[in-house]
Amino acid sequence: MTDNNPDAVLQTIQIGEARQIDPLTISKMVSFLLTDITVQASNKEDLKKLVNAVGDASSRLVENRSFSGTSF
Repeated sequence: MTDNNPDAVLQTIQIGEARQIDPLTISKMVSFLLTDITVQASNKEDLKKLVNAVGDASSRLVENRSFSGTSF
């Protein structure tokens, strides 16, 4: 689960700054990494359903899995 706690967000931004990565890019890097981990885990367990909050990672997650439909 991601954490929007102000301290966690600040820490992520500081890590990015130390590596000369802007806040938006570091945020997307974290999001993509979490998505990749989720895809690997769901493939390993052959999940048929997955609850996913809407966000940057949602479309990437669906693209990397063969879900037959979307429920809301």
